[in-house]
Amino acid sequence: MTTGYRLSHRQQSLLRSAAGAPLRPATITISVAAPAGPARLRAAVHSVAARHEVLRTRFQVRPDTGAPIQTVTAEPDVQWQVLGPIDEPDGSVDDLIAGVLEHPYGETGQPTVGATLLTGTGGSGLLVLAMSALAVDAASAAVLVADLRRAFHGEAFDDEVVQYAQFSEWQHENADGTADDGAAYWRRVFGEVANPPGLPLARERANGQAGVRRRALDADLDKAVRALADVERTTPETVVFAGWATALLRLNGTSELTVWRTLDGRADEELRTAVGPFAATVPSTFSVRARTRFSDVLAQAQHTTAENERWLDRLGPEANGALGFGFDVIDPPAPAGGFALTQVTVLGPSFPVALRFFRAGPPHLELRHGPDLRPEDADVLLDQVVAVLADGCAEPSRDLAGLSLLTAAERERMAEANAAAAASGQSFPEMFAKQVRATPERNAAVHGDRALTYAELGRSSDRIAAALRARGIGRGAVCAFWHRHGIGVLEGLLGVLKAGAAYVVLDPQWPYDRIAEVLRDCAPAVLLTEKALVPDPGAAPIPVVRLDIDVDTELGTVVSGPGVGPDDLAYLVYTSGSTGAPKGVCVTHRGLANYLAWAADAYPVSGDRPALAHSVPVYDMAVTTLFAPLLRGGSIRFTEAEGLDGIVRALDDGELGLLKLTPTHLRLLPRLVGDRASRLADAVVLGGEALSEDVVAQWRPAPLLVNEYGPSETVVGCAFYDCSAPSGAESVPIGKPIAGTRLYVLDERMQRVPMGVPGELYVGGAGVARGYHGEPALTAERFVPDSFGDEPGTRLYRTGDIVRQLTTGDLVCCGRIDDQEQVNGFRVEPAEIEAALATHHAVRSAAVGVRRDGDDLAQLVACVVPEGRAPHPDELRRHLRGTLPQHLIPAVLAAVDELPLTASGKLDRKAVPRLAESLRPRRSAPLPPRTEVEQTVLRVWQEVLADPWVDVGSNFFDAGGTSFLLLDVAVRLEAELGVEVPVLTLLEHPTVAAAAQQLTASGEDDSAPAEDRVAKQRAAMARMRQRRVGQDGA
Repeated sequence: MTTGYRLSHRQQSLLRSAAGAPLRPATITISVAAPAGPARLRAAVHSVAARHEVLRTRFQVRPDTGAPIQTVTAEPDVQWQVLGPIDEPDGSVDDLIAGVLEHPYGETGQPTVGATLLTGTGGSGLLVLAMSALAVDAASAAVLVADLRRAFHGEAFDDEVVQYAQFSEWQHENADGTADDGAAYWRRVFGEVANPPGLPLARERANGQAGVRRRALDADLDKAVRALADVERTTPETVVFAGWATALLRLNGTSELTVWRTLDGRADEELRTAVGPFAATVPSTFSVRARTRFSDVLAQAQHTTAENERWLDRLGPEANGALGFGFDVIDPPAPAGGFALTQVTVLGPSFPVALRFFRAGPPHLELRHGPDLRPEDADVLLDQVVAVLADGCAEPSRDLAGLSLLTAAERERMAEANAAAAASGQSFPEMFAKQVRATPERNAAVHGDRALTYAELGRSSDRIAAALRARGIGRGAVCAFWHRHGIGVLEGLLGVLKAGAAYVVLDPQWPYDRIAEVLRDCAPAVLLTEKALVPDPGAAPIPVVRLDIDVDTELGTVVSGPGVGPDDLAYLVYTSGSTGAPKGVCVTHRGLANYLAWAADAYPVSGDRPALAHSVPVYDMAVTTLFAPLLRGGSIRFTEAEGLDGIVRALDDGELGLLKLTPTHLRLLPRLVGDRASRLADAVVLGGEALSEDVVAQWRPAPLLVNEYGPSETVVGCAFYDCSAPSGAESVPIGKPIAGTRLYVLDERMQRVPMGVPGELYVGGAGVARGYHGEPALTAERFVPDSFGDEPGTRLYRTGDIVRQLTTGDLVCCGRIDDQEQVNGFRVEPAEIEAALATHHAVRSAAVGVRRDGDDLAQLVACVVPEGRAPHPDELRRHLRGTLPQHLIPAVLAAVDELPLTASGKLDRKAVPRLAESLRPRRSAPLPPRTEVEQTVLRVWQEVLADPWVDVGSNFFDAGGTSFLLLDVAVRLEAELGVEVPVLTLLEHPTVAAAAQQLTASGEDDSAPAEDRVAKQRAAMARMRQRRVGQDGA
């Protein structure tokens, strides 16, 4: 029967961490200047192995019990080899170690130690020792180097050393009354371990490799660390430990964090010269509050380290599984006698990132990181640790929030990113006039059969400006604009800007109450429209100018008057408001001109291929394609129909120069046009909501794909990112600032945060809007004094977006500080919808959330607490359509007894979709279709919704549909039925039965010749075939 010693707790823990896999050997690399030759060095290695029993120990399993044991052999079994001479031995070490790591040292029948000498050309070399991972720890390396030096130079070992097998047996046999106390202590310590936060600067798709980065402590910092250690009566490594913990706390923005520190387990003096795995990695949990100082963190580091060392002997073998962040200390012996320790690799817990402090040789930090951190990101993290350590040592009484994590290099990079000057000093009308003179005969705009040259567009917009000036409308006035999609929009808006006034665009599809609300707020001097929308000007509440009738009878030349100033108002755009009413953003000529001049240079708008205008510019996203081409002699093509249907038809008609979409559009287009979309525009610009890498990937390769970010308060776009190539992240970055714009990531004290740290995005520069119309308090809250600008009186806009900066300088969105949402390209304040729902007589209260299922479109979901009888969802939708635009109508409405609340008693909007889903009605038996039309509509719905349980009585929105999916339904039904299928019809009749009834009536009432209906059907079927061909080829 095989006999031997039991494994120590630490050896058992190491064995368990391998989970049955072979243990990789430990390696120690030593620089040797040994002119006496390899034979003498070999003898020294043999002598050291004889001195320490653990180096002549084999690890086996008892056949009778299956328990692992360690047996000590009488003589060392050293596998010796010499390689060389090698010109650059350092370059061969990694390859050698990689081979060594596959060798099972210390197992039955295997050598207990491997020793390889890489000889150099000058008599020096590198000695690589390899042994079982159960035989040594990092601190053992220093002991072995010292013993090798003594043995090599013939110095006698006159001292006795503790043998590791003796220590192991003592650990098992010395369980006294303190064992229970020790177990209780470690249960408490491990019970306090905080969940590891996200890795600072980590990227979702780093595609990197594990690595090591190093940073020396300069003489001043080394002196400061030692001085603080003396003052606080602690050790330099504990000061560095506190600095590492502080940096991680700051970088992660958390109040609790656990760092796993490796203690060498040699508190007893007699163990200082022993070799073996005495070390253990144990948790230290730090807890901080608002006013916690660096000295407080240092005190916590001292206390937890002292307590952990006190009870380390009582740490059981079950204590493993460390996660998060690691820290350990290497105390290399000073080079002496031609021997110097250069590298140690031992088995231990694997951390995503760990800091190692080398106390000497010279003092430096080593950051070991996993594949989630790129080398350049690891460099920044290491610089940040050095920065906070220097600040903390210089002023230990400073609050953690006041410690700087910004290195000089980071400050310089931030300044460079915000250094681009404003793109233009002229107003948009001035730049357009210059282009008219340069290319008068080039086409500026095309809509169907109608085309306008630059000269013609200049004259028609001049006439509109003259008409306004003749009515006394100019600088400081606001013109409401209500017009259908087409060239008339471009002429009208240009005319307003030339007159010096500002425009506000009304959506013809808005409910009357919302239009009235906007008109009351902005108090326009005139309503610019067309005859088809306002047949009787006298019926309107404000003066009306019908652009297609009144202008030609007005003055034919521009009335002279003062030009616009950079701070004059150019337009108002109304966005969803958290108070329950929309708020008007006041955009200046300075901001508009700056953005357009930048966009005209950044995007391909000067060529023969047009930019596509596919919607009335109710929201400023449309400004890019509507105005930017006019600064470079490009042309604008207006779609025949608004929205996605118009985009699809335009893509069928020919190639484009510039196409601007929301990510929601981008997600839907492949269903409608297949992979042809990626070849139909020189540049595709995405904006309006977060862009995922998976969505944009299906459009590659493409000449130019840009993610453009910008709230309306900063004029269309204030940041951009070229996403033509993969970004390495789940969410595509929003990038860097455009010209004339400054971006700042700030904490709650409006101080800059370092790279990788989340903070709120503030925007400064030419694009910052004047504020909110008639909302001085809200303006003061969101537009704050610019403490970073050089000019007095400038302001920053608080976006409410949480972002972090990558080492590339690009910004990535991480969330919101409030409840605002981006839903299918629209900015949504849930409170506005909740307020509208609460005006219904049968609704006591309401809550609105957003449901996002993977790559599917986002849906607004509402829960209402009824006042008595619960109103039907269709009744609530009709009520909301009286005041809200279609994109603010929830797709799902559910009646609940009470609204979901968080643990602190606040409204939990994130729980609304889940609650509403649990209350969705389920039919016990599906209702079958009764007519052929119902059967066709039902089949199309089931295909689009990917839900075979939809039946004739199902509500499209309750079944998970959205207004965007209705576009797909409309195109499919046109192909199947050969009739026009207006999306509005489907919106107003959201069940299969109701929609089929309307489409049946439409088909019966169609007075068009049969051949026209056939032509429509063929055209729709052609689009379907094109879409399917594209999908098949994808």
